[in-house]
Amino acid sequence: MKKNISAIILMIALAVCGCDSYLDRQPDDQLTSKNIFDKKTTTLQYLVNVYTYIPSEWSPEGYGSTSGIAITASDEASCVYTGSRFFALLNHNQLSPLSNHGGYRHAVYRLLYQGISEATYFMSKVQDCPQLTDDEKVMWRGEARFLRAFYYTELLKWNGPVIWLGDRQSDYSDPDVSKVDRSPWSTIVDWLCDEYDKAATELPDTRSSYEIGRATKGSSLAMKARLLMFNASPLFNGQNGTGIYDGIVNKDGEKLFNTEYDENRWRQAAEAAKAVIDMNTYNLVDDENATPLENIHNAAVLLNSPENIFTVQCGGRSWRVGETPVSASGYGGIGLTQKLVDAFAMDNGYYPITNMEDESYDNGAGVIEVDPRSGYTETGSQKFVNPFFSTIPKNLKSNDAIETMNMYIGREPRFYANVFWSGQTWIMGTNKLANIQFYKNGNSGPITSNNYSPTGYLCLKFIDPDLDTKSSRWGNLSWPIIRYADVHRGSQ
Repeated sequence: MKKNISAIILMIALAVCGCDSYLDRQPDDQLTSKNIFDKKTTTLQYLVNVYTYIPSEWSPEGYGSTSGIAITASDEASCVYTGSRFFALLNHNQLSPLSNHGGYRHAVYRLLYQGISEATYFMSKVQDCPQLTDDEKVMWRGEARFLRAFYYTELLKWNGPVIWLGDRQSDYSDPDVSKVDRSPWSTIVDWLCDEYDKAATELPDTRSSYEIGRATKGSSLAMKARLLMFNASPLFNGQNGTGIYDGIVNKDGEKLFNTEYDENRWRQAAEAAKAVIDMNTYNLVDDENATPLENIHNAAVLLNSPENIFTVQCGGRSWRVGETPVSASGYGGIGLTQKLVDAFAMDNGYYPITNMEDESYDNGAGVIEVDPRSGYTETGSQKFVNPFFSTIPKNLKSNDAIETMNMYIGREPRFYANVFWSGQTWIMGTNKLANIQFYKNGNSGPITSNNYSPTGYLCLKFIDPDLDTKSSRWGNLSWPIIRYADVHRGSQ
């Protein structure tokens, strides 16, 4: 920990979470580990650096070493991008545990442990700053404690049981760390729950407008609730009796996974979620003067949405360029899968396709079984006005009635707030582009570029039609790490 720090502005640092560590930088103001905690400003700079290891899932274009990984690995999206970016390599099965493509070797694993290391170091040093009040020392230590727990939670989500260092101040590159074996899942979860509880007592309930993105009591309690949901899920709670993890042990012969189902885990998850609800700090977006569609849209695009519990404040381009058609100056390379599109309900509340979990749906034959109560049909077409583009934009509304397949008509508001399909009009502030087409040689299809939707759909979530992307106006975004709606789901 004898490297040096350079100044960074808080909001910039939080927006570029793939940046290098303070501890990896060359001195430009002669700050060292010996005097970095002498001043409040430099101590804050170090704390900001601890935030910069949050995986940049808001960047599906892939310029950060942790960009777009969850999106690429999900079952809900398909990515066409190629090249040496981490998520592109993952998408095309070009990564292995020993890969070192494009300098992205072990990107998430390594960077998260670096974040853990720096959080632990900060926690041990923050009390040495003479310019901080006692309350500030406690609060800032709580932020680092929360971030350390969050990074461990991410590691568990991706890797299952991992190397647990606790309060050990070891750099991940330390050769002694390689001698530490993985700890059992339950051991790490129990410790993390305790850490989240401690952080909750050290953090404030709310933040001022210029501190949005910094951790709060609610952030810590909500992440604890999410962790306990993972803990209760079949994947980590007896594996539905499959026994797939029964033989996975560490060098000491300890089982790394719980192999017996524990119903009590669901109660623990529900109680943790209720603790967040009982704070009465957050609300679902429910403007009585707005339509359900407008409320769904506002929950995603408002920078100060009452649903946001823990967010990253960032520029909107990284996400929006990946979901904007090529003809509208975007990349349009992250496509929603047909299965996700089919999963939305109809406006009458019935789900149209009943066999989505059956092999008959997923075997490539495209066999579907329709609930006749839903009114869903894939035959025929009619003139239709997309409610997303007819009600949301303030600058220019599109009331264009477009010939539309019946499978896209009569769906619930969430469908229109999330799904953009071929043939529709795209709105960009005071401009609009009619008849966006994703087929080969279409205006936003696979032509001479790798930038196109491989599925024929794009995601409208976090898209703001008021922004003129043709003029490179992408706006800003509060990327949600966890929202109030997530907590309510865990309280059920």
